[in-house]
Amino acid sequence: MAKKLSPTRVVRKRPRKPSTLVLFHLLEACALSTVIALSHTSSYFRSLVKALFRARITSVLEHFLGHVNTSTFFALLQDTDSAIGGSTVTRVLAPPVTESWMPTNLNMYVPKGGVQKWEEFMELVAYSRAEKQPGVDRRYAYATTSHTVFESGYSGLQVTISESVDDCTISPAVASSTTLTMSVITGSTIVAMYPSLISQRRAHNAWDSPTVAHCIQLQNRGFKHGSSTTMWTRKCGWNCPVLWRRVQSLRGVGLFCWGGPDNVFPDNGSEGIPFTDASMQWRLGDVCMNGKCPWSSRKWA
Repeated sequence: MAKKLSPTRVVRKRPRKPSTLVLFHLLEACALSTVIALSHTSSYFRSLVKALFRARITSVLEHFLGHVNTSTFFALLQDTDSAIGGSTVTRVLAPPVTESWMPTNLNMYVPKGGVQKWEEFMELVAYSRAEKQPGVDRRYAYATTSHTVFESGYSGLQVTISESVDDCTISPAVASSTTLTMSVITGSTIVAMYPSLISQRRAHNAWDSPTVAHCIQLQNRGFKHGSSTTMWTRKCGWNCPVLWRRVQSLRGVGLFCWGGPDNVFPDNGSEGIPFTDASMQWRLGDVCMNGKCPWSSRKWA
């Protein structure tokens, strides 16, 4: 009698999850819009994205202050309601694609009357006042009260502390010469005024155009710089230079809670946003030459 054969049992293996390290490297190569979109897909990806930004922010600050001083810096940043600005934020939100670069000037925005505590910190980390101190150009007097530059005698790196005209640290940021640097990082939150342009690695002029040297630097760092919307192939949206922007509603503004260096700040909270009670509006110019934009000056010519 023939022996009965038992049916073959098929064991299906679950696909392996990609390692955290692989995903981390994948996120490093993604544009800002993709990174933020992925952070909304699951709590796992959100934790990865927060870790990515924490690593980037810490790396840039250690470049200026060293590892031992970063925790004190973050504590003071939170305590004084100050913010990081300038090319440091650009380095965090749009890291180098090919050749690596690091900022040589750490821009800090502090509320009115908040310079003294930062002076004491600068002395603690061996940064002394630079011999030549910049004044405040009258074109920026509506946003900034003073600029104080500190310099490291060891590395030659500089820290510029800009004092706001009020308690709102976003005021000096929107007075920048291009949209690329109109972003800040507080002790818990990243605030990008023109997030889609950052994602496209584009810098558009504000009222006061950047210097030629600054334009060349932007190009060397892999950014496209423009002073007109003539060549734009899509509607401007919130990036339209003639569109008045208001900070209270947060329309068109990109926010991401990176949680602070120890990830102790919760998501979706107002804590850490430097202008929740600010009354302010701004725009980049008074002419838009994008033919696809509803506010284009071409349509009224």
